[in-house]
Amino acid sequence: MPIDCRLNRMMRALCGLPRGALQEAIEPIRMWIANSGLRAEKFSDPDIAELSDADLSSYLVADGVRAKELDEKLQKLTAALSVAVTVGGLVGQTMLGGLSASWLKTATAFSFLIAELYLVVGVIVGFDGLRPRARYGYGPAFLRIMSQGGDAKRNELIAAANASERDNIMRANQASAAASAVRNGVLIFVFSVFLGILAVEFAPPPALSNLSSASK
Repeated sequence: MPIDCRLNRMMRALCGLPRGALQEAIEPIRMWIANSGLRAEKFSDPDIAELSDADLSSYLVADGVRAKELDEKLQKLTAALSVAVTVGGLVGQTMLGGLSASWLKTATAFSFLIAELYLVVGVIVGFDGLRPRARYGYGPAFLRIMSQGGDAKRNELIAAANASERDNIMRANQASAAASAVRNGVLIFVFSVFLGILAVEFAPPPALSNLSSASK
């Protein structure tokens, strides 16, 4: 799911980057810039203004269901990431502890660090996406305005629909950035394990090195 950037020129420029490794690597940064722009600027979808009052009411209900589904996805992803960070840290610590000092050990340690960093970013993004947000088209004030009818009712429906769509875009952006961080973290973690295996093959463990020195 690509990051949805709207309104801001910088966001559009970032979203226009060629699809590839660079875009995947900085997706959490792009998400943060995109969502910051969505919070700062007044969101208005021209298609929403063309809907009838009945369609706007139906849209608010459907968008509420979509918000719940996105929250559930983020919750599952965040729970899985929390376990992945713990397991990845233990594996990295165990593997590095058995390696003697060499450039391969340094490269392996750096690679594990980058993998853990991506996983931690995914956790942070996931938890941020789970923060409670306002619910639109709900509450006594909304019902009172609906009962008044006329322009007040229509303006409130349009404002609620725009705010709901904006929040769901932000949720979707966070889910996309968290998933991208997971993918990057897992790929780099696998590469780190491969480097660790190479280090074991081409460099003796510390215990063997110490025994060799003692025998001399």
